[in-house]
Amino acid sequence: MNTFKIAVFIVLFVLLGQAGAQSFQATVNRSTATTDDVIEVSFTYSGKDINGVDGFQAPVFTEFKIVSGPNQSTSMQFINGVVSGQKSFSYYIQPLKTGKLKIPPASVTAGGEKFTSNSLTVDVTKGTGKPKKDESSDIDMNEIAENLFIRAFADKSSAFTGEQVTVTYKLYTRLNISTPQISKLPNYQGFWAEEIDMPQVINFSRETIDGVVYNVATLKKAALFPQQTGELSVTQYELKIPVVIQRKRKSNDPWGDFFNDPFFRTTETVEYTAKSNVLKIQSKELPPQNSIKNFTGAVGSFTLKSSIDKERVKQGDPVRLSYTLIGTGNISLLTLPEFDLGSGIEKYEDKSENTISRTGIIAGKKSIEYLLIPRNAGEAVIPPLVLSFFNPSTKKYETIEAAGYSLEVTPNADFVSSLPERGGRGETDIRYIKTTFTYASLRKGNPFGSSLFWVLAVIPFIGFGAFAFFFRRRQEMLADLSGYKELQAKKFAAKQLKEAKKLMDGGDRDGFYLEISRALQKYLENKLRIPAAAFSIEAAEERLKAMSLEDELMRRLKDTYSGIQFVRFAPASGAGEAMNSVFESASGLITGLEKSIAKGKK
Repeated sequence: MNTFKIAVFIVLFVLLGQAGAQSFQATVNRSTATTDDVIEVSFTYSGKDINGVDGFQAPVFTEFKIVSGPNQSTSMQFINGVVSGQKSFSYYIQPLKTGKLKIPPASVTAGGEKFTSNSLTVDVTKGTGKPKKDESSDIDMNEIAENLFIRAFADKSSAFTGEQVTVTYKLYTRLNISTPQISKLPNYQGFWAEEIDMPQVINFSRETIDGVVYNVATLKKAALFPQQTGELSVTQYELKIPVVIQRKRKSNDPWGDFFNDPFFRTTETVEYTAKSNVLKIQSKELPPQNSIKNFTGAVGSFTLKSSIDKERVKQGDPVRLSYTLIGTGNISLLTLPEFDLGSGIEKYEDKSENTISRTGIIAGKKSIEYLLIPRNAGEAVIPPLVLSFFNPSTKKYETIEAAGYSLEVTPNADFVSSLPERGGRGETDIRYIKTTFTYASLRKGNPFGSSLFWVLAVIPFIGFGAFAFFFRRRQEMLADLSGYKELQAKKFAAKQLKEAKKLMDGGDRDGFYLEISRALQKYLENKLRIPAAAFSIEAAEERLKAMSLEDELMRRLKDTYSGIQFVRFAPASGAGEAMNSVFESASGLITGLEKSIAKGKK
């Protein structure tokens, strides 16, 4: 009897010890698989206090693709009044290659103590290329793809260079989904892009495709303006979408018919990546411009007006001349033709302002104001300003004209007296020779033997030579407009960066990204002598590569340019931090390019 009691006591002690033991184990539902299979891997903690389990750290699945997870489940058991349980974290993963693939250990914290699981190895062989439905997970990715997808539409498959192409992205679903997250924005290489304003809240409607009804929401719209000819691609728009799926019990479950009722089914959330289709746009070259004058790349439909604040003015007094370009098209990229007012009037561009409407067809107003300083008295003529543009609707070039003006410039005594006077004694302009002699000290010695004498004698010749060199250099630069813009590229960019900084400080997100994008693009156009109509980031990269610039700088250029385009069309959350980061990246990149290009030319 005593022996029996001792045996019972030992068994109870062992059971109680096991009930109180803690462990963290990793298991898989199969140790061999093909590249088509979906594998379930579970990390299970066993112990008394499963409510104290937290801090789960998943392994890095470098050799597998995560199909679903992490999914959590718990179970409880009672042994002789002692409560114990299990808490599992499971993933459904798919092999990315063949061979003996390793699943690294995971870790978890329970009761302040850290536990690390064992690692696992799965022997993977080549599959047929057709994904299989995993029986244990009841997840069919093909079925999800049929009921959840993104489609991209373009309102035209071909367009002239500079003509607007509107791209729309729609989400189609028949599943229960949660809030999507952007994983990759489309790349608009070869285009100038303007984001079309969209409602803050996504609204679903119903649409029938091939007899199947879907819930449909418009995700985003973009107006694209081709900047080069040929076939251009708009890459995929990708979203990570949480899909809520009801799991069925296995058919051999005796309670299956009862619990397979939708009311009793458990659910799990699968993260599915939906990708749009790739769009191909054929960009056509504009018709020949042989007889067309004053064409600066304007494509669309425009009107041009001018105004002046006064037509009678004194010499040296400022006059404000304004031009307003209104219409639809690539208005953000437009520049007015250069015009000459002669030597009698000095001209300065005072300010430029864009007001853009992005509700569909891109339209707006560009205002440019010039400050004029008339120097000569008399009549000064401001000729009419002529601008040519290509109208895609008529497929013809059209010409618009802003009115010219005649200024009556009256003499200004103050302006004339501001010039250096020739005379110095009363109203006469003659300085008389001194007729009386006062004490003068004559220094003995030969002045030609003095070093100071020769230095002072040579300085005027050096100064004159330097002046002649720089004067001639300036005249050459003005004759070579592209060369002048190249030398002044950083100065122009600094002016636009300053304007972008003001917009950032004022919280104007859209204006900031437009200005910072223009600053970088205009810098590259001027520095690399690329015409605005032919500019693309690829063209800039090719010219920079020919200069043998550092790979790191080329990478920064690509990352910064892509980053600007990304945040322009990304949601506005964290806008302040994003704007500051973009500003620092763009200004630092321009400085780095300026130094490297100058170094490469030496």
